[in-house]
Amino acid sequence: PGDWLGDWVDGGMGATEPPQNVDWDAIIQYFRDVRAEVDERPLSRWARSRGLPVRLVQDRLRGRGFDPGPVDGLFGRKTAKAVKEFQGSQGFLKVNGVVNGDTFGALFLQ
Repeated sequence: PGDWLGDWVDGGMGATEPPQNVDWDAIIQYFRDVRAEVDERPLSRWARSRGLPVRLVQDRLRGRGFDPGPVDGLFGRKTAKAVKEFQGSQGFLKVNGVVNGDTFGALFLQ
């Protein structure tokens, strides 16, 4: 989707005016690709997951009213707790604090 997405995430993903000339299909495909990656290699505290996918999850959890702690890209205790709370609120996800493709999809693509 371009360098602006990484810059936006690094900048805290604040609400701004929508960027001009954005390929929204590419962004949707990006999130689908991340979901496939997370489905293959789930994010968890025990796996010491870190990086952009964790940061995306943390920010989305916060935006949906769950407290993952700092949005720092480190999957810690608070992030695991927020994931469990989110999973429990959905009624159809396994409540285990692990972000697999189903949990990621429920956070972003539904």
